[in-house]
Amino acid sequence: TLWGLRVSGQVTNGPTHSQPDSPESPTPRQPPPNPDEQKWQPLSKLNPQRGSRSPVEIQFPDNSGISIKSWRVLLVEVTRWLINNNHLTQSHCPIRKTPRGTRYIVHTEPFHASGRPFGASLQVESLYVHRHGGNVYSTKACRTIVKHVGQDPAQFKVRFSPP
Repeated sequence: TLWGLRVSGQVTNGPTHSQPDSPESPTPRQPPPNPDEQKWQPLSKLNPQRGSRSPVEIQFPDNSGISIKSWRVLLVEVTRWLINNNHLTQSHCPIRKTPRGTRYIVHTEPFHASGRPFGASLQVESLYVHRHGGNVYSTKACRTIVKHVGQDPAQFKVRFSPP
């Protein structure tokens, strides 16, 4: 008989013949899902609690991805991807934190409607991102920006490291 290794490292007997499957053959079992795939969460369903750990990677709608270190980096990288893929331009600005609010998330200059400067701004390509806030702010801000430019937040997925 042939020997094979399972993922767990246990040794099992392999098939004793190499004939094609016949109708009487048992249905081959599907391999268990990759544990890594189970850690991906769509941005649309992400609901972090204050103090929760940050994601380690984001996957964009085009299946490209990037490693991230913090919630603030998540916001910056979503913005960067939208800009670099021509979904977010200066004509979309300003993007407000709330529909009627005077505080901005993304704008062509690092100032809110009141003239007050962004507290923690970062220039991303030709736009400025207001990064002030933690995981709850960053998640909501990402969804707001993505929806504002007509994209689906469910197409942006984040992955967390194992606990």
